[in-house]
Amino acid sequence: MNKSAITKRIGTLLVSFLLFMAAFVINSSESRSFTLLGCLGEYDISKFTELDRICEECYILYREPELNISCRKDCFRNEVFGNCVDALKLSHEKKKLLEFVDQVFG
Repeated sequence: MNKSAITKRIGTLLVSFLLFMAAFVINSSESRSFTLLGCLGEYDISKFTELDRICEECYILYREPELNISCRKDCFRNEVFGNCVDALKLSHEKKKLLEFVDQVFG
């Protein structure tokens, strides 16, 4: 193998390694958030992300800094989360969302 082929192979391996590490760091950060919020149930990233997104959109709607904390308090098992679901006009999905809360809460 010549030097050019070796350099190309090393570059490919390095890029692959960096992409793997970035994915690992992102996933670790999300699972830390899961634990810090008091979630002890099933860590389903899609369900957790959907619940988290509701709190984020509620914050964007009202621009009240305490919403970032109160909506996520006790792993989304609180009155503020339910109020955010209603404010975002997601009442038709409320039953499903509360099932997600039960699953991640544990």
